Amino acid sequence: MKTYPRIFELTLLFAVGVCQTTAQTTQLPQQPDVVGDVASGSASVLASASAAEGTQPFDSEDAPIVKGATSSSSRLDPTTLKASPDPVYSLPNASENLHRFLQQSCSPFSFLTIGFNTGLAQIGKQEPDFGFGIHGFIRRYSTSLADNRSNAFFGAFLLPSLLHQEQRYSRLGPKFSPWRRATYSLSRVAITRGRDGGDVFNSSLILTTLFSKSLQNAYYPSDQRGFAQTMDRTERTLLDRAQNNLAQEFLPDVERFCWRHMPKRLKQIERHMPFSSQWEPPAFSEKDSDVR
Repeated sequence: MKTYPRIFELTLLFAVGVCQTTAQTTQLPQQPDVVGDVASGSASVLASASAAEGTQPFDSEDAPIVKGATSSSSRLDPTTLKASPDPVYSLPNASENLHRFLQQSCSPFSFLTIGFNTGLAQIGKQEPDFGFGIHGFIRRYSTSLADNRSNAFFGAFLLPSLLHQEQRYSRLGPKFSPWRRATYSLSRVAITRGRDGGDVFNSSLILTTLFSKSLQNAYYPSDQRGFAQTMDRTERTLLDRAQNNLAQEFLPDVERFCWRHMPKRLKQIERHMPFSSQWEPPAFSEKDSDVR
């Protein structure tokens, strides 16, 4: 019975996506519809990104790139990024997707995050079939690591390269209403951008989720294998993706608000912390001129 509410939620997400695309197509002749703002994070162009996806807390995806642009102006202006096919939109090629996958796989932060989450799962006595103690921790950790790497392989490299689809989330930003931004974030589960920059069905995300969750039947405990369990994991993963999109859309605004109201002394301390320039969100670039 628990499956039916999730199916309803997924159906609602896809309906939002279809309505979103219809509204964009209808309104396009009067006013261009912005697909997304530059994604949060401090990386430059994708080919020379300096941090893996997991190393930037809220918006780790690299922003789309303008062909022929210099490094100082390589990110697209949100006012020029339309929902209709746009010749300046550059979809990452297979080499860039492979580079992104290797960055995610080799990031020390990802290993630490998996270890932290594994520890929480063991403390909470989740998945008791894995056991407890050091052997239970190793089983949980290796399983989580395999899940993470298979999802990154299919979702960051293989399927986006084969299907020519974008899997990096781009924010709309505070120029739009909260409702418009929320529906846009949810619709990105069902809709993404294709080769020409136009909206297409997000088949790469759906297939990535199905493939990676089906692969788990090879190493999960026997009572967690089978079609019903695979579909349940797939539904939960897609709902988690929708929640992550909402977080990437709105959390930078929360960070910006907190930064602006932070005491100047704390701002000075934050700037001198290790890796400050890597971890600061774009909101932190709006710094007070009198604070050095």
